[in-house]
Amino acid sequence: MENLAAIQPALAGRSRVWFCGDTHFGHANVIKYANRPFASVDEMDAAMIARWNARVAPGDVVYHLGDVSFHRAPRTLEILQALKGQINLILGNHDKKLDPACRKRFGWVKDMHTIKV
Repeated sequence: MENLAAIQPALAGRSRVWFCGDTHFGHANVIKYANRPFASVDEMDAAMIARWNARVAPGDVVYHLGDVSFHRAPRTLEILQALKGQINLILGNHDKKLDPACRKRFGWVKDMHTIKV
């Protein structure tokens, strides 16, 4: 179990800790299923990257709770490299075959992780 209070000294100079999940970059059907306000995958991806980077600073820690992307590895890696922050990934059901090159973008990748807030 990770205690956020215990890692605060390690976060010195970092402004925030973020939690997100189910970004589903590249997933056309999620636009319909989740009633996302986008006309296309390209529009959705661009908007999510812009909104992420408008909030997350380079030194922030992000815990992504799974289902990152439906794109193939090259595009997924391009998106991950565009996102600010130290990103840690707890695998979702759509992340099980995440390409090794994409895995390297994350601080760590785990099947499960407990964080005490």
